[in-house]
Amino acid sequence: MYQVEGINIAVEGCFHGNFDEIFAEVVEFEKKKQIKIDLITRLWRCSNYEKQK
Repeated sequence: MYQVEGINIAVEGCFHGNFDEIFAEVVEFEKKKQIKIDLITRLWRCSNYEKQK
């Protein structure tokens, strides 16, 4: 979680279609830290790691 100019931002790795799981984790994090996440974003990679294996 990052805070930029008062906006709480959650950065997630690859979603792989697990939106419900990710949102549940964010809600749990909010409760634990007693904050509100304003934005959830995906961390984009510049290359395809799986293809390089």
